[in-house]
Amino acid sequence: MPLQIDRIEKLLSNFMTENVLGEGDNDGDFLNNIPLGSVDAINSFDSEIKSDKRKFKKLAHLLYLLGGDTTQKIVYSHMNKLITNEAGVLYSGQGKKKKLPCMNLTLYNVILVATRKWLSTATEVDIKNQLHFYWPQQSHA
Repeated sequence: MPLQIDRIEKLLSNFMTENVLGEGDNDGDFLNNIPLGSVDAINSFDSEIKSDKRKFKKLAHLLYLLGGDTTQKIVYSHMNKLITNEAGVLYSGQGKKKKLPCMNLTLYNVILVATRKWLSTATEVDIKNQLHFYWPQQSHA
């Protein structure tokens, strides 16, 4: 229970002291584009956060606020927030099986930052492993 109280206090502190999500300005409107539903949308969004560090930080903070108890839950909630299943079937962690590599995207770095901010014990290897298992499979209906 004390761990949950600490996390709640940490969230409230961050929320009260930072205007990271851009309330009151139009700079946060780019977040209305998620979840991303196509390769073009992912590439466009990725370019946007790569070229604008403020947008990178806003997205990382938004994902951080999703929280989670384990690395798996955190990474899965981040991915579900960012990418639709339709777009997700076209990607894999490292681009195996003729899919596009997620780890080459700036979105991967955002996930690393947000996950580590929430769960400081999460390593890059842990996060990569969870990304490896996340990707939805294409249905064979």
